[in-house]
Amino acid sequence: MFTSDNLKSRVLELFNDDSSKDELILDIFQYQCRNNPLLRSFVDKTGRNQNPTAINELSFLPISFFKSETIKTGSWVEERIFQSSGTTGTNTSKHFVNDLGWYHTIAQKIFQDHVCQLGDVLIVGLLPNYLERGNSSLVNMVKNFMDQSDQKPAFYLNDFEGIMHLLQAQKLANNKTILFGVSYALLDLAATNVWDDPQLTIIETGGMKGRRKEMVRSELHAEINKGFPSSPIYSEYGMTELLSQAYAKGNEFNQSKTMEVFITELNDPFYEQQPGKTGRINIIDLANIDTCAFISTDDLGRKLTDDTFQVLGRIDNSLFRGCNLLYTS
Repeated sequence: MFTSDNLKSRVLELFNDDSSKDELILDIFQYQCRNNPLLRSFVDKTGRNQNPTAINELSFLPISFFKSETIKTGSWVEERIFQSSGTTGTNTSKHFVNDLGWYHTIAQKIFQDHVCQLGDVLIVGLLPNYLERGNSSLVNMVKNFMDQSDQKPAFYLNDFEGIMHLLQAQKLANNKTILFGVSYALLDLAATNVWDDPQLTIIETGGMKGRRKEMVRSELHAEINKGFPSSPIYSEYGMTELLSQAYAKGNEFNQSKTMEVFITELNDPFYEQQPGKTGRINIIDLANIDTCAFISTDDLGRKLTDDTFQVLGRIDNSLFRGCNLLYTS
């Protein structure tokens, strides 16, 4: 009999050896169908299999359920509720988190797999709108990274002078810095400052929040690069509904060990698109053991290889969410 703790141990093993990933995916699906009434009901009503024997038989719960339902696998009292930013007048998503330590462990392992080791870098956060909310999974993750680096919190709202003073001190000391920033704030910072420091890495998390026009990722990075010409620029793909993240240096995201991305045809949620074809992004997030690991998003994308994918923007007629960039064909 599967348990949450047993499955979490197997998820952590993926960071050393992911050869059993497909088997684990099927086991988690069966575990959640047995212990998550919402997923079980969705699978039954769509006529799908509760005990699939192949990955292409899986069902993905529409992400909109995180706005209307309390999604839990099993019975437990949440330690934290993460909430999406949304926009004025919209219903926001809520992710009930059973164990913050589990979230921190997964996020840290993914970051160190794809970006750099924590501990020898200063983490800085330029995340004004997320900070103002106070229940952001992104801020919680970045704060934990700061804690792991044994530093004081370094979050900034709109104090560009303060952040540039900090970056100057880091450069003079020849220290490595990672700046997490929401897109519109990074553009504002780059438009008013030119800073040449190859020891500074920028991670944009998306999000114009109505402050600027949406733009494709390559255009966004080009604009940021004008202010930070020698800094590597990464993108982070994450959302309230996921405990895992993906990172891209350029325009191709790398799946983390705890994620599997499927692209399905827009008008047929059960038809998987071929690599290179655009469709709906469906995500298996194996870190979501206590909620739902199988999510059909409202994002457009395409799979490039077994391990890489592109995020192209929002699907028409779905609610605008600030963490995504405009889709262009």
